Amino acid sequence: MFPDLKPFQRANIVASLAIIMAFLAGCASREERIQEFQSEANEALFENNSAAALKTLRKGLSKFPDSNELRISLSRTLQNSGELEEAASLLEQAIQQDPEADQLWVKIGEIRASQGRSQDAVDAFQAYLKNHADDFLAWKSVAIENEKLGKLTNAIKAAAKWNEITPSSQPALKLGQLYLTSRNIPQARSWFSQAAAYEDDYAAKDALAELIKLETSLKQLQQAAIWMQRYEQRYGANSSDPRIRESKTILDNWERARREIAEAAAQLELERSALEEKRLEEEETRAAQQAEDLASSLAIATETNSEVQQENPTEEETTKPPLALFDDGLEDSPMQPIAQADEPSNPIEEPEATTDALELTPYEAAVAAYEAGDYSEATSLFWELLADNVDDPQLWYRLSLACYAQENWYDAESAILEAKRRAPRSEVIVHQYLETIVKTQNTNRALEEIKAMRLLFPNSPPIALTLAQTLRNASAPRSIVSAAYRDFLAIAKPGDSGTQEANRYLQNGN
Repeated sequence: MFPDLKPFQRANIVASLAIIMAFLAGCASREERIQEFQSEANEALFENNSAAALKTLRKGLSKFPDSNELRISLSRTLQNSGELEEAASLLEQAIQQDPEADQLWVKIGEIRASQGRSQDAVDAFQAYLKNHADDFLAWKSVAIENEKLGKLTNAIKAAAKWNEITPSSQPALKLGQLYLTSRNIPQARSWFSQAAAYEDDYAAKDALAELIKLETSLKQLQQAAIWMQRYEQRYGANSSDPRIRESKTILDNWERARREIAEAAAQLELERSALEEKRLEEEETRAAQQAEDLASSLAIATETNSEVQQENPTEEETTKPPLALFDDGLEDSPMQPIAQADEPSNPIEEPEATTDALELTPYEAAVAAYEAGDYSEATSLFWELLADNVDDPQLWYRLSLACYAQENWYDAESAILEAKRRAPRSEVIVHQYLETIVKTQNTNRALEEIKAMRLLFPNSPPIALTLAQTLRNASAPRSIVSAAYRDFLAIAKPGDSGTQEANRYLQNGN
């Protein structure tokens, strides 16, 4: 072996090979020993002897403290034995030993959540999300644990991220519940309706039940009835859900009360019509009797006058008969001639027939009520139209205008959100949405939404003007407000609404 090498060199090579072989033998022996410990622990677990398995794994870890395999196996066994604190601690040590094993943060988060330590669970999940931001289940867990902590803003952000990654009924339902807990009714209503739109038997069903319960609690019974009808069409009328049963009882009582009121009103109208008809008949009879009495009086007077003329013919030149004197009085009087006995004194005028051409459609009637300033009637009529046309954005938009005119800001926001969801590219609807959220949202949130819509509708003067006005009302620096007004003037036409206001502000600052 190695004939060309000197004896000393051959000896060095042989020694080196011996060292390498010894090292490899040691490595093989280490892996074999770790596998032996794991196999022995698995046999103990198979025999349901957790204590023996724990003892074996602890012994193996003490001999090979750098083995994450043994550490993770020991953690899993401890977790199954209910020793959660030590199990979580071992997983944290495993991550310190091997930073690439950061998926163990999920297991740590689950352990902390089961311990009721929600903040520690959130910290663990967020540590995992630093390198795995697209894991929607981790975002879901963050939302749930923040909700337990009462940190609703953080929970909403996490749920929104969950919905962004996997849009479905579950994250939409969770967002609705979180907004409802934070008392943001319009957003809760909007997210519940979005979750219900998925039409599945899981979260969508729960979302529709939540929506019905919400509308019922707000006394929006007309809208609640519309959602109830949709629920029964999808899932049947015999639901065991307590939310549905309670709401159905309220809606049935409301519908019965409406029916009874309508019947009572109809009965009162019948009685009024009967009394009016009777009054007219009595007046007609009385007028006929008066005419008959007057005719009899005139006949008697004529007969008396004839008798007087026969008895006193010489007085004809100087004395006029009674009827002649009566006729003179009529000629001098401004009064109209007395009606004949066969003509009623108060003739009944028949109303002119209304042609079909003058009748308004339900939509035209609702618009007419709005334009006449009867916003309450307009609101009621638009709700009735929505019962059969719930997906019509124009009706939701008109309903929002009616609520806005009555300063029912949150109802207006709810309606315009429905319109915007059905027609997200409508400039008119988006502009009304921005006008409404200025009344319901805090200034910073409203400004963020207006800026986003300004980018979405770059050629819309009304939206640009709304941004400038909102900045001005929020006491933004004059340079920013001026820039917003200049942005508006750049796309507005001369004479458009707001141009005078913009020019005046740019010139005078007020």
